[in-house]
Amino acid sequence: MEFTSGGTRGLQLDEERFNIPDGNNIYGKIKGTVSKEQIATKFHELGWSVRKSSWTDFEIESQWAELNIEGDKEVLFNGTIDETKFEELEDLLIKFGFEFSLELYNQEQELLKKTSN
Repeated sequence: MEFTSGGTRGLQLDEERFNIPDGNNIYGKIKGTVSKEQIATKFHELGWSVRKSSWTDFEIESQWAELNIEGDKEVLFNGTIDETKFEELEDLLIKFGFEFSLELYNQEQELLKKTSN
């Protein structure tokens, strides 16, 4: 599937239902040879909104998270997520078969959770 800067129809942040912070609180890395477009496609298949945020990078969005997928040699991501959905994001990355690391921070940028596989 080809994504554009206009994006795809799909889930959007629901700030009334979920606790979405004002600034980034999740950071991570996807290891291996998977491309940013392959990652975006996996999330799109689950109903997430996807748009190109630059010539090579993507923004993906659900009701409880908005993530930027970027990087050149490594696939990195950062964004905002409802803290209670950390494990759900972790489960999705495992389901997709990605090797990854994730870090969740609070508003004061103190590390709350960290995981990798």
